[in-house]
Amino acid sequence: MTSINVISGSPEYSSIDGILFNKDQTLLIKYPGGNTNSSYVIPAGVTSIGAKEFSEATFLTSISIPASVTSIDFRAFNGAKSLTSISVSNKNHEYSSIEGILFNKNQTELERYPEGNDNLTYMIPASVKSISSYAFCNIKSLTAVMFEKGSQLTSIGDYAFLGTTSLTSIKIPSSVESMGKNAFAFDKSLVIYAEARHESSGWDYDWNFNDYPVVWNVKEYGKYNGIHYARLNDDSITIISVDNTIENLVIPKAINNYEVKSIYDRAFYNNQELKTVIFEEGSQLVSIGRVAFRCCTNLTSIIIPSTVINIDENAFYGCTSLTSIIIPNSMTIIGESVFKGCKNLKNITILNNVTRIGDFAFEGCISLTSIDIPSSVKIIGKSAFENCSSLVNILIPSSITDIGESVFKNCNSLTSITISSGVMRIKTSAFEGCSSLTSIELPSGILVLGGFIFENCSSLTSIVYTGTKTMWDSIWKECFWNYTLNSYVIHCTDEDIVK
Repeated sequence: MTSINVISGSPEYSSIDGILFNKDQTLLIKYPGGNTNSSYVIPAGVTSIGAKEFSEATFLTSISIPASVTSIDFRAFNGAKSLTSISVSNKNHEYSSIEGILFNKNQTELERYPEGNDNLTYMIPASVKSISSYAFCNIKSLTAVMFEKGSQLTSIGDYAFLGTTSLTSIKIPSSVESMGKNAFAFDKSLVIYAEARHESSGWDYDWNFNDYPVVWNVKEYGKYNGIHYARLNDDSITIISVDNTIENLVIPKAINNYEVKSIYDRAFYNNQELKTVIFEEGSQLVSIGRVAFRCCTNLTSIIIPSTVINIDENAFYGCTSLTSIIIPNSMTIIGESVFKGCKNLKNITILNNVTRIGDFAFEGCISLTSIDIPSSVKIIGKSAFENCSSLVNILIPSSITDIGESVFKNCNSLTSITISSGVMRIKTSAFEGCSSLTSIELPSGILVLGGFIFENCSSLTSIVYTGTKTMWDSIWKECFWNYTLNSYVIHCTDEDIVK
């Protein structure tokens, strides 16, 4: 549509040069999308610009707003894809513009950044206290948004950065108290840096619609040798990501004389180029965040520094080319699903300070044939070694009191299990599917046998119990503890029980 013409005498509408207005021409209703003019000067006397008036104006590059305009709907320019400049008369009492960007009169509110502006970066003036809803909606060129020193920003509106598909970074000032619904959504590769320690109570629950990485407590961020990093308020460096062209990564011990202390959540998630990771000598790395290396399917080698205290959940999940790992003695906990699905992991060394192996920690490590669990370990979590189908033997030390649910489920090559005297409870399905197991010894200190613990242990015919039959009878046995077992013997110290 190139023109909208209204017949004379219409009681409600009128038109000027094919553009639709209300009768008295105070409200601009619709600018035809097919109008091929590159610029448009809104007539004097217009007081209001409604929603989506320019939504299909694909040829329009500049708009001039007269002094008479007092109201502009926040969606007025959505979809004007070629618009590079919005200028405002100096005599207008409600609005102003700086370099083609629309503000309120005193420039405390950024109203609209034109969709066709092709600048790669933008610095928001310190005077701005509020970013309006949809202000940066569908801006395709911007890669970074920054704030002037002394920023007074307190509010970011609904959908403010919706669809800014090239935006890779933004640093939110600590002064922001209100964040609107879906303020950041469909922005692809965005990392959000925030000066605050955590989100404010005034931030909408869905402000970060696509769950982009958010780095809190940030002083500054930058790039060093292809490594994206942030300096936190304690002056430590956290690694955020790395350029996808890097195959062999060397993580320095310091950047700009600040020590590298952590690898942030999802830092290398799904990086298919990364093959080796080396930490510079003298590294003081303390933590590796959740999902940090998840699905780095070509990662073959990483040596975890001896200073690392924490490896968070899913950190190496699905690193299918990783063949060996050493857990340093600085660590006390191996987190949930840390090495889950590392199907070529054959060698795992756990040093003697680890006290807990988390749920699913090594689940699906199908090449693992043996593992030494140190005597420091007190807890083995649910399904920690489930589906480790090449695991042949296991020694459970006396420091462990509970063998957790499904811990060795479907370890169908397991032929030898040594359970030390400290174990008191064996939980549901602990050895389910261990089809190569022919015999197992249970210590006399056992108090509870969970349900289905030997389900589908088709070769199991002998249970050696180191207590008397009376002691055996006193054990609490949950329903179906011996489900699917047929023709087996329980060898007590004073009597055999034939089943």
